[in-house]
Amino acid sequence: MGMVFSWLSVASLSPTEVLTALNLDDTGGAVGLGDCEIAGAALPQGGYVVVANAFWHAVIHPPKLACLSLNAAVVGCTESENANASAAFLWRDGEPIWQVTHVLDEGAEHLDVEGDAPAESAVLLEQAIARHRVEGYDAVYGVPAAVAKSCTGFRYGEDRGLRFTRLVPSTARVRIGSTPIVVEWPNERGDLTAALGRALEAILVPLGFDVRRDPRGDEFFRTRDDTTLTIYGVGYDDHPFYTCDIFISVRQNLVEQLIVSVIPQHRSSSTCDLRLAKLEGHAGFDIRSIRHIEAFITSLVDKVPALIERCGSVRELDRIVNADRTCIDGIDFLSAEGPIVLAWLAGNPNFESMVAYADSRYDRREVEGETPIVQLADHLRRNVPVA
Repeated sequence: MGMVFSWLSVASLSPTEVLTALNLDDTGGAVGLGDCEIAGAALPQGGYVVVANAFWHAVIHPPKLACLSLNAAVVGCTESENANASAAFLWRDGEPIWQVTHVLDEGAEHLDVEGDAPAESAVLLEQAIARHRVEGYDAVYGVPAAVAKSCTGFRYGEDRGLRFTRLVPSTARVRIGSTPIVVEWPNERGDLTAALGRALEAILVPLGFDVRRDPRGDEFFRTRDDTTLTIYGVGYDDHPFYTCDIFISVRQNLVEQLIVSVIPQHRSSSTCDLRLAKLEGHAGFDIRSIRHIEAFITSLVDKVPALIERCGSVRELDRIVNADRTCIDGIDFLSAEGPIVLAWLAGNPNFESMVAYADSRYDRREVEGETPIVQLADHLRRNVPVA
């Protein structure tokens, strides 16, 4: 089995600052490279290097590089002899600055250069190609590591004299009722989703929710009176920082029955879909440290039960979904029936404006006579008393 690793180096921060930004803890136990998943060492010329025993290990994924590079330039490298692939990079101010990548499958002389790579890259590539043509081996494979060494003085395998210690992901412990929740800094967004699922389970099962297990993230559901709720948490890593959110799908069965009585072809799994972040005026909840995860989970203990309680009341659900709006914006127009029926049942003063707006959004070339929204509104006015 060939050598496989990833590493990053920071020159201008202390080891403690680097580990805090990466959400890693130093156990202090001395190790050799490859003896554990992640290890770290101080460099003799100054700076700190973190090494992991996997190709494109999570320690060099964008969310971690983005956080770390807000305070310092970060140079790193990753190699896989099994895949005959290697790369080196620089991040600064939360953004990638350059990356050089070699993949043998793309050709023995292949080197993809993105951004403003060091001038040494061209020289090192030229020398490697010359060696390849004379000696026949994949000399370009080592170019990314050589570029990274020119920036940091470190190269994997040339680390004699360095004292590496074992590093582990930072953890946080949150108690929800009698249930302790232990979370680690995620390697993948799925890890963050799973942590949210464990927290929601501790909150929701005592409230009568059942669990639907799913590898992509557990869902929690409950039907009480006329309302069916489905709740789940999701972690994201495309910010490039981690973000997360809690989703609540609300199916108000009286509302759905009224819609189907007028529009038989109506098929919807929910009357409305709520996002906790949107309700609080955010695009998502930023997660930049293990403490952010701890604080977010702690906040759910009060927020989620309170929101569930409100969803069980037609008037409160109308306040959440419709508030004081007169328009149903964007793609929501395609599922306007649920909010409009809610507005009627709750006595929302903007009901008529909402109907008029939704009606105006139909493509008249595809509608004969009154639109389904107008038909639904007429039925409500004639037959359904306001709650």
